[in-house]
Amino acid sequence: MHGRWSGLVGLALVVAALLGPAPPVVADSLATTSTYFIARRDFRRCVSPLCGGLYVKRLNQASTTCNDGVSRSECYVPGIAVGRITADADEKSYLEARVASGFAIVRGTIAAKNYAGYGNLGVLKVTEAWDGATDAAPSGRAYLVNDSGIRCATTPCMSFHTAALNTTTSGNITDLVLENVVNVSQEAIDGAYEDLATGKILVAGTTTASRGRVTLQALAFYRLFHARVP
Repeated sequence: MHGRWSGLVGLALVVAALLGPAPPVVADSLATTSTYFIARRDFRRCVSPLCGGLYVKRLNQASTTCNDGVSRSECYVPGIAVGRITADADEKSYLEARVASGFAIVRGTIAAKNYAGYGNLGVLKVTEAWDGATDAAPSGRAYLVNDSGIRCATTPCMSFHTAALNTTTSGNITDLVLENVVNVSQEAIDGAYEDLATGKILVAGTTTASRGRVTLQALAFYRLFHARVP
């Protein structure tokens, strides 16, 4: 028995040598993980544009710097600007509704914008949008997830890389579970894994570690918004 295990260990070492060393985990820069926001509707009843817009905040952070330079738990803006997103009018209306409902995550900046008679109230300028797989707001911690590039001869294997949004915290995980998201379709799950083959998705959820496995259990996930192909 001892000889058999020695042979298996030797084989594993040979395969590992052929595959090469695993790349080191390097902290992701804020240039790739920053300025991700979630929004909610403002249901206050007062004159527009002072009411009726959106409250926006950075994911994974306790405070957000607002248009006036003050840090708050969330910032009020009368609206969002999605002009930099390539889409037709109907798609932009759809996206604006998803953002306002909290079902989409956007990347952008809170910028200055003057409103006649009210001054500078700001606007959320969107440069990138990620549409949720379901009608659910994110809960847990939000991550940018992609293929780690690590290939293993045995399991568990740190196959996925995660970077917490708006931070420099990152790491590799062995398992990504999308199937337990409430009301998610198989089509959405398949599409997300296809995206991971060549790019990234956003995942909000919880991470657990046990017996060499690190699992990200998704509570919601998001795919990069693309306009329909004519």
